[in-house]
Amino acid sequence: MNSLASSFIPPLNQNTEPFNERCPVDSPQVLRDAVNRNPKDFKLLTDLAAALLKNQKYQESLDEIENALKLSPSYAPAFYLKALAKLFLDQPEEALCAITKAAELANKDQMTEADCKNVTDQKEQVKIAFSPTHSH
Repeated sequence: MNSLASSFIPPLNQNTEPFNERCPVDSPQVLRDAVNRNPKDFKLLTDLAAALLKNQKYQESLDEIENALKLSPSYAPAFYLKALAKLFLDQPEEALCAITKAAELANKDQMTEADCKNVTDQKEQVKIAFSPTHSH
């Protein structure tokens, strides 16, 4: 499963849009300290979740994503990260639901056109990867 899930990580490692633009720090502890100072900042929580995901702390990442979504239930990048975390946790059905939600939100102009295309492409890759005719 990790080999499939890792194929979805490049957007976080190559330019990490929007995360590295806002917060170039990959250290979960630095971000956790920032979250402790600003517990209602859903974007900061999402940045923390991305850093945890990069550090292979998948359940912790998912917990922070859920916290971010409680504060902002329509934040598409959080749903995108939720899909990645669910893939790494071997929960492909939940990953598909999350990436579908990210695509729906992206289509509501909350993200740039390039971000929307990226999420839509990821959604299609998840569908293909977990289709009954695809061999794992």
